[in-house]
Amino acid sequence: MVLSLSESKRIHSHITHTGFGFATAIVFQNNLINMYVKCGSLLDAQRVFNDITQRDAISWYIIVAVCGRLIASEEGMDIYQSIMERGILSNVVTNAPVDMYAKCVRIHEARELFAKMPQKNVVLRTAMIVGYAQNGDLGEALRLFKCRKEIRSHGMR
Repeated sequence: MVLSLSESKRIHSHITHTGFGFATAIVFQNNLINMYVKCGSLLDAQRVFNDITQRDAISWYIIVAVCGRLIASEEGMDIYQSIMERGILSNVVTNAPVDMYAKCVRIHEARELFAKMPQKNVVLRTAMIVGYAQNGDLGEALRLFKCRKEIRSHGMR
């Protein structure tokens, strides 16, 4: 169920003003960002993101993923560079730029990032497969899918 923007703001305000101790907890703030994104209010999502004093990998991932949905690859890569400079890299965060480039019809850049990743987990491989398919390269999507099946049958990730 997706709430309306007015309902989302009412919930946010209520929790903030009633003094619940979790109003500043990172999990709550990340959920607020996600809620505002789903309501289509990227400005409110950005405000919540900006108010977070200790961002975690999920905070950064949500914002990077939004850039992919908005086809804002330059802004997304600026955010990704900021993540790298802060040393917040994790599997969650490193998958997002590949997905973002693929959605922004920049499959060449997605492929370059994918090639640089030391561990290619299922989420990363799936992002590339979908990226190839969305960009019309069904042969490459199928090749990578078959490669993924072989890796899984050998018990590797």
